[in-house]
Amino acid sequence: MATDDLFDEQERSKQIGERPSEPIFAKLWDRAHQALENEEKRLASGVESIDLQAQANTETQPEPTRPKTNPSSRDKPMEARLRAAARDLAEFNTNGALESFPLSPQNEFPTSLTRLPIFRPSQRRKQQSIQDLDNAVAFDTPYGAGRRLGPPLTIRDEDTLIALMRLRDRALTGPVNHLPANVRDIYQPKNGRAEIHRVVCTINQINDELGLSDSGTNFKNTLASIKRLNASKIELDKIMADGSRVGGAFDLIKVQWRVYDNHGLVDVIFPPIMAHWLRHSYTFIDWSVRKNLSSLGKAVHRYLSGQPGQFKIGVEKLATTIGFDGRREHLRGKISTACDELVEMQWLESYEIKGNGRSKPLILHITRQR
Repeated sequence: MATDDLFDEQERSKQIGERPSEPIFAKLWDRAHQALENEEKRLASGVESIDLQAQANTETQPEPTRPKTNPSSRDKPMEARLRAAARDLAEFNTNGALESFPLSPQNEFPTSLTRLPIFRPSQRRKQQSIQDLDNAVAFDTPYGAGRRLGPPLTIRDEDTLIALMRLRDRALTGPVNHLPANVRDIYQPKNGRAEIHRVVCTINQINDELGLSDSGTNFKNTLASIKRLNASKIELDKIMADGSRVGGAFDLIKVQWRVYDNHGLVDVIFPPIMAHWLRHSYTFIDWSVRKNLSSLGKAVHRYLSGQPGQFKIGVEKLATTIGFDGRREHLRGKISTACDELVEMQWLESYEIKGNGRSKPLILHITRQR
């Protein structure tokens, strides 16, 4: 390495500190390091172009004012994000009661969420018309009843949640009473210990996972989606074998964010019940297939992913389960179009809708390899 390059490397290290050993923050440190290096190159390039222009016009033009080469904290958001994340981690587990383990997620998605109409294939404005006075949407499906409280959630919000699930890289386990109060929920393990999952990442990393560019519009939409997920609660009510009803409410995720213009960092916690489902009760959602589907196609794909390869279901039952809010006379055509997408993606081998919807109910029959 040349002397000048070594000097620049040492200067950057002074600005963002030593590379942390914790993998989750080593990754962020690398991104911060690269961001500072790119900024220095950009500034150096700007100064050089001004120098060349000044040299060509020395007889007629005064020497131009050179730009400042000491970027402010607003010009170096990566550094600020890294330091904030490190402080958050230190505060999160100061008593040392939680053990930390790496995670390598793939396509897991809680099976329970594939069978409840929490994320509906309709616009948020449409959903507002079916909310009750508690700002909640009630559901009563063959798989369970309850309400989704908070802002309307769409398939776009479900995409954001799946992207966060795919990015989580740390599991924290320990006594339930040592978990932060804001991530405790109705899930109470018998041994008194619980697990939560965590990811600290930039919003641009989430957009990368979603296949979106790092434009300002995508940044704002994804941040708004994360805030909606954070503000939502799921209320479930189950009928037990003895006839009693047992219920409770839980959070999908808990989030803290730090935003700088069109850059930002989020600290996402998956509470114990979500972490438990992602460990022990999950369905594989083929992310490469899902990203190429319409909203309704994604809702049908999500539900069928948790079913056997040879499967049939009443179309009305399917509509209730996925939260279809369209007109019932359009249901057969809409479900057919969604299934056509899945056949085109070679995820379904074939499908058929039998019945006429009057004397004989509509039944969807599907065949796919597992």
